[in-house]
Amino acid sequence: MEQNFNDVKTKKNNKKRPHTHRQISNVKILNVALQWRRSLIQDIIDRHNKMFDPLLGQDKLQEYNEQLNTWVKQLKMWDWHIKNNLHGRTSGDNLRLYTQLKNGKLILGKWYYGRAIELPEIKDHLDKQSKKRLQLERWIDVKKINWNNKKYLKTSTQLIPQLEKFERYWTPIIKDINHVPNGLESIGKTSTFTLAQNVTTQEELESWLVERRKKKLLEQLNL
Repeated sequence: MEQNFNDVKTKKNNKKRPHTHRQISNVKILNVALQWRRSLIQDIIDRHNKMFDPLLGQDKLQEYNEQLNTWVKQLKMWDWHIKNNLHGRTSGDNLRLYTQLKNGKLILGKWYYGRAIELPEIKDHLDKQSKKRLQLERWIDVKKINWNNKKYLKTSTQLIPQLEKFERYWTPIIKDINHVPNGLESIGKTSTFTLAQNVTTQEELESWLVERRKKKLLEQLNL
């Protein structure tokens, strides 16, 4: 005759739900294991709801939070036992529970639920973590700025030989272009003055070409 959950629960030595690895492993009937697991899930949900009670004191918050952590560990043992030893399935029962617990916070290796994150030691820890995070973000910003500056200086230094080569190539050409042809001296003073006002000087043209080339090189390097 198959043993059911109520038979197990009413026995004198089995009124308490199995909670250790050994006790859980000793449950050999799938239906009984599933019933124990459902009762555990219901207790977890009920206790989790109480964690939001505004009238709950710090001592109770700490106690209930510890109990929730213990029960969640037990639930994992039940899940493993049911799946691997009894070849059952539990995924369908997890949705409601995971919905309840998804807002918990993992702090210093322990989960905190509901108003437990308002405990003084937890608030103090979260404040310190927030300050450290802000300092780290500022440090990263400074390092990024310094890195970009070094990259710019290095790239600018690398551009100097290219600009010098460019200048050596174009300087003779510019001089030839800007050379005054023979016979220009015979033009009247007024015309000569007008020409001087409109023709770019050699220095200006050289400077403009170098700056233009420099700008093009910088654009190619995405600087």
